[in-house]
Amino acid sequence: MAALGWDQGQIYATAATPGHSHVNSHSEITSLFYGFLQNYRLDNNFIYRDQLQEHILTQQYYIEVDMVHLIGHNPDLANGLKNAPAEFLPLFENAAKESAKRILYTNPSTVSNLDVPDCQVMLKSNENAVQIRDLNSEYMGKLVRIPGIIIGASTLSCRATQVTALCRSCLTSKVIPVNGGFSGITLPRSCDSSSADGQKNNCPMDPFVIDHEKSQFVDSQVIKLQEAHDMVPVGDLPRHTILNADR
Repeated sequence: MAALGWDQGQIYATAATPGHSHVNSHSEITSLFYGFLQNYRLDNNFIYRDQLQEHILTQQYYIEVDMVHLIGHNPDLANGLKNAPAEFLPLFENAAKESAKRILYTNPSTVSNLDVPDCQVMLKSNENAVQIRDLNSEYMGKLVRIPGIIIGASTLSCRATQVTALCRSCLTSKVIPVNGGFSGITLPRSCDSSSADGQKNNCPMDPFVIDHEKSQFVDSQVIKLQEAHDMVPVGDLPRHTILNADR
């Protein structure tokens, strides 16, 4: 079974009926999301293609997607997004970025060599809400809809999404992606770069510093969400949870 990759952190699907497509790579998942954004129609209108075009031309790099539409278009893809958002959502945003390239640059031969700002995907859902007091390990790592009232919010700050680390000794740079939420970043303890003759550079321990000019940041805010008063059982105190919101 190891040859099939069941023990690896990847996504696989087994065909149950003829014609069922295999989804076993990030590139295929991104392609499916791209096809959804480009081809989904509602009343003969390409609503997501048109929405993305409108936002891109006004320099608002985000798109709002209704989960109901994604479920109707590809239930397996929607189910994967719901159960593994940490893996699927970045691929969805990569597809949105690729769609933005097609909108801004009409020549297909040059699209792959051009770059546009990252596009955020904002999901809307009407599924049953989960109360804060009902959250448990069953919902860990999954998309959930939580009702409540915001009782506190931090000041707006910057959060890195991609860090460029520069070696102070040999000036070699490394690009390090940063996970979302409250996760931090750990710089490499050693530099593994080599000189022109193939010999490893003799850099000291902990040589890397962050090059802020070449790193990427987004606006971030920490929010405190509390149960509404009508959701609290009699005699109990309202519970709350801490959220991280990026834009």
